[in-house]
Amino acid sequence: MIVKIIGIPFGFAISVFLGRTIGPEGLGIINLSNSIASIVILLAMLGMNNVILKEVSIGYVRKNWQHISNILYTSFRLNIPLAIVFSFVFILITPWISSHFFKIPQLKIPLIIALSVVLPQIITRVFASGVNGFRKIWQSNLVNETLSSLLVALGLYVLVLLKFEITIVNVAITYAISRVIVTVTIGFYWRYLFSFKGKPIKLTRSMLKVALPLFIVSGSSLIANNSDTLMLGWLGSTREVGLYNVAARIGLMTSFFHIITASVLTPK
Repeated sequence: MIVKIIGIPFGFAISVFLGRTIGPEGLGIINLSNSIASIVILLAMLGMNNVILKEVSIGYVRKNWQHISNILYTSFRLNIPLAIVFSFVFILITPWISSHFFKIPQLKIPLIIALSVVLPQIITRVFASGVNGFRKIWQSNLVNETLSSLLVALGLYVLVLLKFEITIVNVAITYAISRVIVTVTIGFYWRYLFSFKGKPIKLTRSMLKVALPLFIVSGSSLIANNSDTLMLGWLGSTREVGLYNVAARIGLMTSFFHIITASVLTPK
């Protein structure tokens, strides 16, 4: 719960800082690139994070370490190739997305940077779901919700200390580096948590059977959460996207305790 309490204000503080340094237009570009990358992550994840949480929880209760190993192995064999393919395809069409669809040429480089770290974020989500299945709830929430924001805030602070200019590209790189660090961190933590050495087997068909309906549910939720940003970027301007996202983060404070409660109860 404390992790959530820290994470939401940090996200809001970062938005305010970026709004004052790179302006609402720059903040809008960063938010737009992150929203597009979230869609790509959703496609590459294919609902498997929910399956991992469910199956690892079952394996943990039954002390069936072979089953947990099979689940993680299958997810990596499926999600990593999907992440590589989707990232590559979207990077190729980024010039068209930025110049023709959104008509924002400045979006090109930040979007490429955001898409280049889709793969590490997929790995992070797989490990975080496994950690959650081990009933390490605050650790999983730290990775999924808070650690990246803390690292971004730290990175921006370092840029200010070193007197680097705060630009859209520098901010996008800071986000990318923070996400790679999160992946490395959760990878080491999973190795500490789970040390089973048996030979895993693939369970692709059975996992996909459960994952695809959950993919539709999580897809609907993600589209609902990002459609406002994407529609504003398409029909409006990046300035409006930036201003809207700051307002939305303030509005998020009203559902603060609901978000905290749901994050704790869901794995149980």
